[in-house]
Amino acid sequence: MAVAEEVTVWTGLPVLAGALYGLGNLVTRKWCAEEGTLTLLGGFFALMMVWGTLGCLVLWFLPRSVPEGAAGWATRGWVAPQGVFLVITVVQGVGSLVGVGMSIKAYQIANATVVSVLENTLLVFATLWAVVLWREVPGPTEALRLGLVTAAGVMIALREPRAAGPVPEEARPAPSAGTQAAWAGEKRP
Repeated sequence: MAVAEEVTVWTGLPVLAGALYGLGNLVTRKWCAEEGTLTLLGGFFALMMVWGTLGCLVLWFLPRSVPEGAAGWATRGWVAPQGVFLVITVVQGVGSLVGVGMSIKAYQIANATVVSVLENTLLVFATLWAVVLWREVPGPTEALRLGLVTAAGVMIALREPRAAGPVPEEARPAPSAGTQAAWAGEKRP
């Protein structure tokens, strides 16, 4: 049985990562609704920097033989970006700050079920970009998975109640301290 031979202790790691990511998204609204979005964003990227630094240190203290070219990127350690790659990295970093910040704010103020479906459209658009940029056409299995993501999004969107007018005051999430400070002296709608 070839499948059983390929299953190792590391096989469950992506599942665990996905479960923890989903759990984090679920609790963001409940536990962090009043926290500042920039605080959460800064904490997220600071932790990413810590993990990246730890990874670089491990590869520095325990060097490994590295395959040439793109094949060795994960075991190469720190290499300072230069030229066009540096520009692309900075643009991607700024885009990530904006995108992750918007995702955090969305999870703070909206139902995680709806936000996660919108976040999963990333998979559809990433696939479209792969087709446009590299002519990587998804196979039948990938197309089925993308169809399931799209169908789930449509089902959840149809299930959500529609507001006939403005959201009632009691249904609005509590504003963060920063939002309250911005509203000070202003008349709220």
